[in-house]
Amino acid sequence: LCYIAGWVTGIVFYIIEKDNRNVKFSAMQSIVVFGGLTALMIVISILSMILGYIPVVGHILGILLWIVSSLCGLGGFVLWIILVVKSLQGEVYKVPFAGEMAEKYVK
Repeated sequence: LCYIAGWVTGIVFYIIEKDNRNVKFSAMQSIVVFGGLTALMIVISILSMILGYIPVVGHILGILLWIVSSLCGLGGFVLWIILVVKSLQGEVYKVPFAGEMAEKYVK
């Protein structure tokens, strides 16, 4: 359940879970992965809006940012499916970098 609504359910389960280390790890990993993706998407959106005011070059860069944003969204969706399926199977799946970061916050 930590992954169902991304970083939102990650925060909820990180706060309410007291004992289960696997749940706390999954919650923190959800916060790190999907919080990071959300922050990245916000930055890309802001850059796209700023570049929209620059003729020609801004439009080309805007298209490139749209492609990057689309790939991030698709990658995030695929990762979300993997994490949900692995969790439902009872497996603790550690996402590279994010999993290591999440382990630091789990006691």
